[in-house]
Amino acid sequence: MDPLDKLSDSALVALAADVMVQLEKGTGTRPILFMLREARARARKAISMLIEADPNNPPVITALQNEVKLFIDMIDSARNVLDRGKEADRKIKEDDRAAIDEMVMGMTDEERRLYRFEPRGTD
Repeated sequence: MDPLDKLSDSALVALAADVMVQLEKGTGTRPILFMLREARARARKAISMLIEADPNNPPVITALQNEVKLFIDMIDSARNVLDRGKEADRKIKEDDRAAIDEMVMGMTDEERRLYRFEPRGTD
């Protein structure tokens, strides 16, 4: 994994953690939760208004549909941030395991005894 990928994965993990914290109860400042709550209220109102909307007034129907689509898009974006953060975290852990494995495999028998690793097998 190149350094730029590692940096972006680290940023994704941090961003996902930030979103996760903001969505948890008891968190002090939660702007993402506030924005989602506001968008949900507007979407709920738009759905109600769609029922009564004049079918011959496409601009009004389009505006109401866009309000609902915006809320759905915000939910999908929050989910994607969390999913991408989990994936990036998994990749980082795999890289760490590979680095540790490489380091251990490069140890001499003396170093392995010093750190109390199992002696090298012959199988």
